[in-house]
Amino acid sequence: MIVRSGRSVWKFIEEQMIFTSYNVWRYVRLMAELDDIDRRMIDVLRGDGRISAPILAERVAIGRATAYNRFDRLVDDGVITGFSARVDPAAVGLTV
Repeated sequence: MIVRSGRSVWKFIEEQMIFTSYNVWRYVRLMAELDDIDRRMIDVLRGDGRISAPILAERVAIGRATAYNRFDRLVDDGVITGFSARVDPAAVGLTV
């Protein structure tokens, strides 16, 4: 553990505990705010992260503007943290 000069170890630990506590409550709040539509959107996106907003809206049975707004909120709130690609190892010349 690296502690900047002039700060006690106890002050550092206290700050980390407050930060961790804040993050825990932030995620508890986010979980409480997710409704069925948010959860359905997440399920669809987990199956196909490249789906367009209009198709996502159709699959979740909501309006296009609502899908855009909810998707942006999920990203801004940190519920959706990123996107990834699954690569076939054989297609890029890797053997298993």
